[in-house]
Amino acid sequence: MYMYASDFLLLIPTALLIVGVIFLKTKKRNIISTFIIFALAILLNIGGCLATRYVYDVLYQLPHDKNYFNPFSDKGVGDLFGFTSLEYVKNTSVIHAFIYDCKKLIQMPFESTTYTITDDDKVQLKPFINTYTLNVKPNRNLILIIVESLETWAVRPDIMPNLCEFMNEHNVLWAQQVTSQTKGGTSSDGQLIFNTGLLPIQHGAVCKRYPHHTFPSLSDIYDNAALVQPGDLSVWNQKYMSDSYHIDTNYLSPQSLDHVTFNILDSVYTQHPYCMAITMATHSPFIACSKYTPLDLPTGMPENMANYLRCMHYSDSCWGNFLKKVDTDSILQNATICFMGDHIIFDPNMRSTFATYCAENNLDYDVNNAHTAIITYSPNIDEKHIIKDKAYQMDAYPTILHLIGCENYYWKGLGVNLLDSVGRSNRPITEQDAYILSDKLIRANYFNLLTQ
Repeated sequence: MYMYASDFLLLIPTALLIVGVIFLKTKKRNIISTFIIFALAILLNIGGCLATRYVYDVLYQLPHDKNYFNPFSDKGVGDLFGFTSLEYVKNTSVIHAFIYDCKKLIQMPFESTTYTITDDDKVQLKPFINTYTLNVKPNRNLILIIVESLETWAVRPDIMPNLCEFMNEHNVLWAQQVTSQTKGGTSSDGQLIFNTGLLPIQHGAVCKRYPHHTFPSLSDIYDNAALVQPGDLSVWNQKYMSDSYHIDTNYLSPQSLDHVTFNILDSVYTQHPYCMAITMATHSPFIACSKYTPLDLPTGMPENMANYLRCMHYSDSCWGNFLKKVDTDSILQNATICFMGDHIIFDPNMRSTFATYCAENNLDYDVNNAHTAIITYSPNIDEKHIIKDKAYQMDAYPTILHLIGCENYYWKGLGVNLLDSVGRSNRPITEQDAYILSDKLIRANYFNLLTQ
């Protein structure tokens, strides 16, 4: 999360709210006066957002002909902050998330936490369901590496030399234009999408609202699955989600340093046929690990851009030895190894700053490419597949099912196998319908009913 200098102006209404509540408390406040104070605080915050955004636009000569009149509609919230996607609101500024969070908190009590699957839903589900059976055996190990904030434009030899060299020397699938599909659960949503083939719920985070539900998962397919988790198991409710995803063992990477994460992974992939590792060095605001790399960048590069690239370079150095072992280690040679970006991170205003700097200095960073990547190695990939057309994060799951020989697993996922060019051009469901259907399945705890 970021905080612009202008955001501090929006702390004033919050301070007024606190003072008002304290004052009313001494005056035996009542419901009406409390409501008035809260309404005024919200209006002042909206006004502050409008004013600071207008100042920002003027200072940076950005267009300010947005439709500001309805900030509580989906379009209005996006327009209010000048973003092309609502999801940027949660990943840019602490204060700029205020209206978004208020809107979601207001909606949530009216949004049913449960749902009953209808006959029409069952008809829509038919392309995605196999007959439930326990007789599903993967034909190779799986290692899934979820890379924090990986954006496609950073995947280049000068920034990520080890990953790029590996892709040049091996047959891999590289989907370059992957649409980020995370919502309120951000990084935890990435884990949900890749591991279950489902999409996030419409309001809130799955890991917070439904941690005890039953989920299909890649880890369910394997007899022994492990997760290498940075930090501790309280992050994104991982303690309970690991159980829901059928993960048998959690290994903690202290201090969230990627070289520690990969040292742990090196010691556990021989013990667990499925390992999922989560990196953390490239988490915003990109300052924790930028000091661990000697990467030389042009002077004057915007600080966030430079720190982001340094952190990506550091992460790449951490998995370098792991990738080099693929040519000599029999387990890795025969495994499916996936690198997935959990979400994109930069908002359009920041991209605009980066792009201006690159244009003025004749640099070829494609910073406006707001996509993440899916990069997969497997002995079942017999030639290089560089996919430049549009793909989705939900495509990772069915692609992996294909590569580990488990396409008969009872849940096929809502995406398509990226190695199937016909499937990519004939999707059985639109992205929007996939969100709606997934929301219903999760709220209904459908997979608990299906597997009983």
